[in-house]
Parts: sequence; structure tokens; C-alpha cells
Amino acid sequence: MQDQKSLGFERRTVHGQDPQFLIEKIMRERIYECLYWKEKMFGVNAEIMVDRGVDLKAIGGQWGNQRPSEFLACTLKLLQIQPEKEILQLYLDDPDFKYLTALAAFYIRLTGTSVEIYKTLEPFLLDKRKLRKRMPSNIQIVLTVDGTFELTYMDVFIDELLTEDRVCDTILPRLTKRYILEDAGDLEPRISPLEEEIDNYEEPEPEPEPEQEVSEPEIVIPLEEIDPLHKEKKKKYSKKKVKGLFKKVEKPIVDPNSSEGNTQPTNARTNEGYTQPQNTRTNDESISIEETNRIRASLGIEKLRS
Repeated sequence: MQDQKSLGFERRTVHGQDPQFLIEKIMRERIYECLYWKEKMFGVNAEIMVDRGVDLKAIGGQWGNQRPSEFLACTLKLLQIQPEKEILQLYLDDPDFKYLTALAAFYIRLTGTSVEIYKTLEPFLLDKRKLRKRMPSNIQIVLTVDGTFELTYMDVFIDELLTEDRVCDTILPRLTKRYILEDAGDLEPRISPLEEEIDNYEEPEPEPEPEQEVSEPEIVIPLEEIDPLHKEKKKKYSKKKVKGLFKKVEKPIVDPNSSEGNTQPTNARTNEGYTQPQNTRTNDESISIEETNRIRASLGIEKLRS
């Protein structure tokens, strides 16, 4: 059997393994079985891959009934042919074909080192070109014959490649944090383009507050002058007096007929224990029978019998 060197090419390992294995096994098998792979990816090299990248209409992973997208099929073919860095740079710098740029960026994220990824992809964070992203059919966004699509942008796609662990149904290799590379001296601190706008931004001068009119104090008229009856003071009762007003005092009355001297409470509403009030007139106020007869005689009325 001839080795790879005698055939004119040598397959390089990526992250210690065959680069095709960066795509999961079940996904690779679905790509090998799809019709697009059999028709469009047979005998493709780096030059023909330009035409395949130009023909792409969307990015994404699986869609419909777990069918792999054309974007994933082109990615797997790039992992097989392993184009040179100069060719990848031509893919990235093409301003007319945005899906070819997205394909090259995705390939670099899978195969490049952390320093190469940051240096190559961070400039595309300023790219505002629109992209169509093919989504699974259970996410109803814009339903078409080919499945569902979502509108996204190139800078959003690049940001997902730098921050997310899974993009386009593909697990991305581990990426070292940027601040760690900065501390090690491998990367320079990134200067955001927004900092220039912030430095050039001049805060508007605060508008002078309008002078508040000093209002004259309101004249308060005492209530006594309006209502003279308000001057009458209400009686003030202490707590003991208030309780005494509502307290029922029951005075026992001695029954003269009883020898034991039993007492019964007075109650005007019941007949039990009620006694007729006695005449409280004194002898001075009572009129004798003789005086009454004298008055009756002067009036011509019959005298009382003694």
C-alpha cells in the first residue's frame, strides 16, 4: 500500500487526532449519506471549494428531520482536504461572498490555536453583513419549503464562535480565555472601537434650572374666628369617671317581710324584687285634713270624712 507522501499529500493531525473526527460520528455518517455530499463533494479540492462556498445560501447545523445542512457538508470537506493558510485567508478576505467567509471562519475555529483564532476572527466583530441561519423545524420563525431560517449577522456569528461551546450542532474545541493569553504576553489587550467614540463623546452642558417663584405664605385663619361655637370646651373626663358612667351599680334593698334580712337586687325591668317607691314627703310638706276641709268648704265642695 502506498503511503500518503507518495500520493502527493500528507494529512496533518489537529488537536492530536484526525481533523474529520472534530465532527461527531453520528453527524459524519449522516453527511456521508446525504445526497448533497454524493453529488457536490466528490473529487472537490481547494479551488473547487470556492465555488461550493459561493453557492451556499445559509449557515447552520441540522434541519428538518435531522438532515445535515450544506454548510456542515462543506466544513467536513475542508477538514478532509486541509487547505493552506494562504487559501483560507483568501476565503476570509473575499468581501462579496459572505458565506464563504463564514465557512472559513468556522473551519479556523475548529482547527486553529487559541492565539490564531483570536487574531484572525476578532477583526470580523465589526462585520455587519446579514446571514441566514437554518434552524430546526420545531422553531417556527420563518417557514419556507426548505425548513426554517433565522436572520443573524456576521459579528453575531463570530461572537458565538469565540464565546459558545457548541455552534451549528458541532462541539467546538476548548478555547483559552483571552485574559490568560494577555497575562502570558501572547496577545495584546484588545481595544474596542467604542472606546474612541466614548473618548470623543462630550457630555452636554446641563441646562440651568428655572428659577422657582417664591410664593407668599398662606394666611391661616383660626377656627375660633370662623365658628364661635368652637370656643366651647368639651367636658373632659378621666378614665375612672368614664368607667363610672357606664358601670351598673346595684344597691341591695332590704325586704321588711323577711326576718333573715335577705337582700334582692333592684331591677326595674323585672317584677322580682321590685318594691313600690315610698312617699318621700316630710311632715312639713303634708296638709292636714282640717285645712283640706276648710279649703273645700270655701270652694263649696263636700268635706272629707274623718
